[in-house]
Amino acid sequence: MNTEQKPIVEQESVNQLHIMKFGGSSVGKVDGVHNIGDIVTTERLDGQVVVVVSALNGTTDSLFEIADLMNNGEEKKAADIFMATMGKHFDIAEQLMMSPFIKEQAMLQIAKTGLKLDNEILDQDRNPENKLDRIASFGETLSTGLVVWYLRYRGVNAVAVDASTIVRTNSDFGKASPIWDETGVNARKFISPLLKSRAVPVVTGFCGTTEWGEKTIMERGGSDVTASVLARELGATRLTFYKDVDGVYDRNPHLFPDAKRYDELSLVQADQIAKNGNKVLAQKAIEPLIGCNIQVEVRSTFFPFERGTIISP
Repeated sequence: MNTEQKPIVEQESVNQLHIMKFGGSSVGKVDGVHNIGDIVTTERLDGQVVVVVSALNGTTDSLFEIADLMNNGEEKKAADIFMATMGKHFDIAEQLMMSPFIKEQAMLQIAKTGLKLDNEILDQDRNPENKLDRIASFGETLSTGLVVWYLRYRGVNAVAVDASTIVRTNSDFGKASPIWDETGVNARKFISPLLKSRAVPVVTGFCGTTEWGEKTIMERGGSDVTASVLARELGATRLTFYKDVDGVYDRNPHLFPDAKRYDELSLVQADQIAKNGNKVLAQKAIEPLIGCNIQVEVRSTFFPFERGTIISP
């Protein structure tokens, strides 16, 4: 992690770039994916767009459990959870409103990713130190495939981008931190050309690689951090976190009906709220944005065109 807070220099900025991050509850429901299509097709009319996605809600937990079961020799239980996890992705693809051809391609993408995941789970020869990281990173790969194919059905030139080619992290496996500057170099190398061609990059959140090419995952909520670092290093003008709630609250609104929503926060206030354990924003999600002139907002995927919490520089 960088200790110096420095603004992005003007020449590195991309004109009217909007980074949009969608959480696991957003991509884990059919109407959520449909809304992602509405949001992206609307927002890209005003400028360039990068999408960052989390794994489907509950998938990361399932992948962690599979890894634990395999370590304990409980292969049958691991296989059952694997099949249930894959089935959840196939079910969403089946229910999405897409043409038969696009649906077939989405199903094929899920199957190919599932085969790679299965091989990773069964592979006992590779470095065991980051095996959990390698397994858990597949959650975002699966969800990215769903979003990409649905966006293509909606007429968007969506391109899947594996964050492991972009996000450079330290070697703290299971809770890695991104190295901002190196990630920025990679982002400008691989993402900027896609934006110039009017494509919409759909980036896997949560994961990265070390300088030695070892796959890593961040702490829970790491996809928020992925979006923030990309917004910082690509010189984005806007960053929106799309959640299953319509902003940042002082308490969990799903549990406390009288929870108070913050209409506006400063970056410093939001950073403190996140570090105090607020579940809407990941603990390290705001820090990369301090010192940058980026308009940040937290909105609901399910009410996407209603105002959420504005987080001002």
